[in-house]
Amino acid sequence: MRITLEQLSEVELDFLYKLRKARTLDTLELMTERLEREAKTSSEEASICRAFDVRESEIEMGKYV
Repeated sequence: MRITLEQLSEVELDFLYKLRKARTLDTLELMTERLEREAKTSSEEASICRAFDVRESEIEMGKYV
């Protein structure tokens, strides 16, 4: 099941907008790893993970690339 934009919280959308700078899956993974290292709470880490899933799908579909 894919996550849609409507299902994302405001915090998750903020992370998604940051991750949209990534144009390839390799760059996306690097950016996500850094965000996860800087995350202050497990809730932030979960939000980053959901944003990653959405951006990964977008890249695979050629959206916002």
